[in-house]
Amino acid sequence: MQHLKILNRKEKNQLIAILEEQYGFQGELDYTFLLSKKNKMYLVNNDFARIDTSKLRIDSVGMYFGEIVGNQMRVSIEGSQLIGSQITKNIAIISKAVAKLWLHGHDLEFSAVEIKEGTEGFVIVKSINSINNSFSDDFLGCGKITTEKLANYISKNRCLKTSD
Repeated sequence: MQHLKILNRKEKNQLIAILEEQYGFQGELDYTFLLSKKNKMYLVNNDFARIDTSKLRIDSVGMYFGEIVGNQMRVSIEGSQLIGSQITKNIAIISKAVAKLWLHGHDLEFSAVEIKEGTEGFVIVKSINSINNSFSDDFLGCGKITTEKLANYISKNRCLKTSD
């Protein structure tokens, strides 16, 4: 496996520690973690580790979980959905109406986002039902708190393109 490295237990525990520190993650991820040369993280079934990949050239496999940026983890949409119900901090809460803007790729003004004071860096975006303010399980990926706004990290090819 030329381009992806299978993380050993110690490296996986370091990644889990980053998730705990950054998002307050309290759970288990029973997957094999693969790391690309560009610090992109992929998750595959544990059975993958049993395959002899020494003669294969693999650039990506499994589910794209996110990217390690410095000492933080920027999770993908799927990564946010996987860990979202098990996190306790660095959550940006938006209404369903604002979620449409987010899914179209727009950055959000702080007035449209509920963020606890002291939150910084990458956050997981979660939408709520604005009718009764009940929480739903709609995790919409990752954004980054800047000095002016919540920057959108949904790639252009994944953004909604409709006018609805």
